[in-house]
Amino acid sequence: MLLITKENWKVRTAEDVDKSVCAEIPNSEAEPELYAAVTAYMIHRQCGAMDPRSPCMQNGSCARRFPKQIRDRTTLDDDGYPKYRRRNLFPTEIHGIPYTDEWVVPTNPYLLLKYDCHINLEICGMISAVKYLYKYIYKGPDRARISIENEPAVDDNQNIDEIKQHLNTCYVCAPQSMYRIFGYSMQGRSHAVFRLAVHLPELQDVQFVQGQEQYLAQAQRTFTTLTAFFELNRLCNEMHERGQANDFTIDPRNIYYYQIPEHFTFDPRHGWTPRSRGGNQIGRMYTVPPRDTERYCLRILLLNTKGKTSFEDLRTVDGVTYDTFTEAAKVAGFLDDDRYYRQSLQEVAHYQSAATMRNFFACLLCFCEIVQAQDLWDEFSDMMSDDYVYQGFDRERAVALAYFDVLDRVATMGRDLREVIRPPTEERPAILALPVDYQVMSEADCSSTKL
Repeated sequence: MLLITKENWKVRTAEDVDKSVCAEIPNSEAEPELYAAVTAYMIHRQCGAMDPRSPCMQNGSCARRFPKQIRDRTTLDDDGYPKYRRRNLFPTEIHGIPYTDEWVVPTNPYLLLKYDCHINLEICGMISAVKYLYKYIYKGPDRARISIENEPAVDDNQNIDEIKQHLNTCYVCAPQSMYRIFGYSMQGRSHAVFRLAVHLPELQDVQFVQGQEQYLAQAQRTFTTLTAFFELNRLCNEMHERGQANDFTIDPRNIYYYQIPEHFTFDPRHGWTPRSRGGNQIGRMYTVPPRDTERYCLRILLLNTKGKTSFEDLRTVDGVTYDTFTEAAKVAGFLDDDRYYRQSLQEVAHYQSAATMRNFFACLLCFCEIVQAQDLWDEFSDMMSDDYVYQGFDRERAVALAYFDVLDRVATMGRDLREVIRPPTEERPAILALPVDYQVMSEADCSSTKL
């Protein structure tokens, strides 16, 4: 369960974390009830060298990374996961085994006492910490595979259709069924996202039914969101030159392309018209891969220029019209440094998996003119290795695995990663991935409740 707090209640400092989360054994004399709950539900069973056969052990280390480090204060790291305060003030024994704060699962004392059960509460400080959770929520409902079996037939030679006997069904738990029966909302949305086209001149997408190619001529008389944006700015310029006033609530020439849906509505026949009602809409241009260099630079120009009236006008910088959008973006200074590549990687880090991010980074290296590839790697290598960390590797080894994965991807495109980014100190690992044993992880989750 992920809870998103209001702005005034967001956790921003280490002191805020300590008010909500505790990872310490309480004083048994001052807080006997809390002590009993923590020792009963929130202690991770000792593992590692003390119990190498513990269900949480994977490849010689604890999948939950216990024991934790003893520390005097809470710290907030860039990866969005705090390192909680563990002062080890009240070490104890459970069933004759000594335990310190190193083995405490983070929790909230109030919730722990209220529900008297295992409750693990953590702080997620960055979108990178929860992006996998959002993807999991929207992957679809749980499913169950069942089989329908008839009474055994007398005739042993009877044909049995095993495929028809098995059904792949949707599994609905009790809370979800209750919400559906009573018609409760399962999710909400504050704003609609309007997707904006990014295409080169005369290369917009056109849909038609095979055999009715004559309707292609009609497509030339309709607008795309981009051509309508140019037309809207052109009309405003003409009205301004004639001294005519418009009834727009905002001058479209003063806002960017992606801001247009906030103030205008789109129709393929009439283009953009002023919005009369409803303003909870934002615009978002389609993503363009860096390997599509010309369209990628077109998107960069649209992100940073206003009031353009045509593709030719978009390619014009300081009165000079250039042949390509790439040239125009370079002259305008948008490609002088790695600012936009950095922004692209930040966007990918927010919404995509680590493996997708590594592939995107490889494309940037091969198809774009990156100035400081090493700096980008140093900044984003942790995000590119998150999936390996999740599989149980330590961060240093995970970064090495991510490096060699990018190395392979770049090699398939005819380049050598070692020419622009220093390789890790260790040799290429023999194992590039570890399968996640969900049964073991489930047993590890339940182990603390058995103490």
